[in-house]
This record gives sequence, C-alpha cells and structure tokens, in this order.
Amino acid sequence: MNTVSLPCYGIVITYGALRSTATISSELNSFAKDELSAATDVIESMVLALFCSGIDVTAPAVIEAITSSVDAIINQACSSVEPMNDEAEYVEIYKHRRVSGIVNDDVTYQVLESDWSKALEEHGNSRQALEQLSQDGLASVIDYNAELIECLEEHECTLEID
Repeated sequence: MNTVSLPCYGIVITYGALRSTATISSELNSFAKDELSAATDVIESMVLALFCSGIDVTAPAVIEAITSSVDAIINQACSSVEPMNDEAEYVEIYKHRRVSGIVNDDVTYQVLESDWSKALEEHGNSRQALEQLSQDGLASVIDYNAELIECLEEHECTLEID
C-alpha cells in the first residue's frame, strides 16, 4: 500500500496499484460539529475524487482550495448559529499568512479633480497619472479589497489568540 499525506487536517490517502481503489482519512470530523460533518465529508470526497482522477492533491493550489473550503464551511456555520449561552467566553483567533499568489486587487482612490486633470496632461495615461499622484501623496485610498484567487506558495502562517 502507498500513502499520500497532505499538510492539512491530517488528510491521508491510501492506495494500491490502482488509484481508483484509494481510501481517505482525515481529522476533519474530529473538530466538526454534527451540522458540519456532512460538509466535511464532501471535502474528503472531493479530495479523493481529484486524487483518483490523477490530479496532484499535494499541489499548493489544491491545499489552498481545501483550507479555503474548510474555512468557508466553518465561517458559514459560525455566522448562522446563535451562541447557546450569552455568558460563555469566546476566543478570537487572528490568522496571518504570507503567500505568493494571484490576487484580484480593487482600490478606490479620491483625488482632487484639478490634480487629476493636471496629472493626466503631464503623463498622457491614467495609470502613470495615478501612480504619480499616489507618490506625491495627492491620492487617498478610500476603499480597498483584495481576494486571493490562487495561492502559489505559502511562506508563513501564524495564529494569534486573544
């Protein structure tokens, strides 16, 4: 028997000569509450299906997809469940990751119209004009959103508990 161990949730795939006979085990259901167990079973099934179809489930993008999916399941469950006891104490966990990846980055700036017109005249295109205004401190960021589309590599991950 051969095994493939993934660096998340104790996922281990065991297989013989044929990938199609592979089995999977994990620690997903050990921390999942009853209402989450069906969702975590789906994650396991998806990972096993990817492996059986020949996809490298140890690739950083696949690992990122697994962890993002589990995070989404937990976030959805936590947002839809009312605390059972208002007196209960909770911990906040801050997760910081430094990754290389493909990111959609949306930024909204505020610039005086006169500064914008002058910068466009000087530079001839809006991208260079905005870069110059930002460097000169004349463009203020008023909204920012970044979404990680694909994680190419995780360089570090830290958790802080309050």
